Amino acid sequence: MQLLALLGLCAAVAGAADKASCGSFEFLEPPQPDPAELAGGVDCPHHEAGLVEWGDAVVPGADTVVLPNATKVVVGAASIPPGFVYRQIIVPATSELIFRDEAMALTANAIVVFGKLRMGSPACRLRGPIEVTFTGQRDDPP
Repeated sequence: MQLLALLGLCAAVAGAADKASCGSFEFLEPPQPDPAELAGGVDCPHHEAGLVEWGDAVVPGADTVVLPNATKVVVGAASIPPGFVYRQIIVPATSELIFRDEAMALTANAIVVFGKLRMGSPACRLRGPIEVTFTGQRDDPP
């Protein structure tokens, strides 16, 4: 059906009497995703061993959060109270903040990263969506 519409458009634009004068068409199959992508990817940071859950690493309800040193903290949708705005999240140089592959929204005035903030990896595409909203101004002190 789409091919016929394209041929009809070609004939109308080019003034061609038949489809042969509009060139040839080839049907291509769309690329298929890698099975590893469908299964959640490989080398996903949120699947690593030794992760500490957000709720076990931070004080519940605190608007300023400093992750523990030398800790990989994983955050998911269930960890973030709906509508809560963090004043500041600080990731020390020896720590990591890792996002789960879940639909979530995190709102903060500032996220100060001395260590690592990770959402997926080159081999682990996230299906999210993950929304991070910054409410502070560029000139606000951290």
